[in-house]
Amino acid sequence: IVRERTGTNLTPDTAFALSRLPYVVGLKEASGNMVQVVEILARTAEDWAVFSGEDALFHNFLESGAKGIICTTSNTAPERFVALYDAYKSGDHEGARRLQFALLPLINAHFMSTNPIPVKAAAHLLGLCENELRLPLVPLNDAPLERLRGVLAHEGLL
Repeated sequence: IVRERTGTNLTPDTAFALSRLPYVVGLKEASGNMVQVVEILARTAEDWAVFSGEDALFHNFLESGAKGIICTTSNTAPERFVALYDAYKSGDHEGARRLQFALLPLINAHFMSTNPIPVKAAAHLLGLCENELRLPLVPLNDAPLERLRGVLAHEGLL
């Protein structure tokens, strides 16, 4: 469903057809189109799992009935996404909304360049891995790397 990777959008009709297959139990929806998300959730069975593939829309996905998220930013701040999910599931929808808003600077920093370049750099800055990428991807240059470092520091992650 991720258009930036495939150049193709999985339509609600296709999602519905997939949901009828016994060996397909859900999907990661990353179109960025909340109308499409709502249509998929409205047309598929309640136990069919739709996961947000859009970090900045996690709260919106939960409000619409999604089961969870498969995201980039959680690689460097997993506890913040868990807190958002837990707040929402416990009924604190306003708290979850505020947590989503608070995540925006970190999310934006993780998407300042082609994914996975920034998340790999962030994970490296946090000491989680080497900053090695396969060609044609190349590491962030100095200015974006310093911007990322600044956001991570401001967010208390460094």
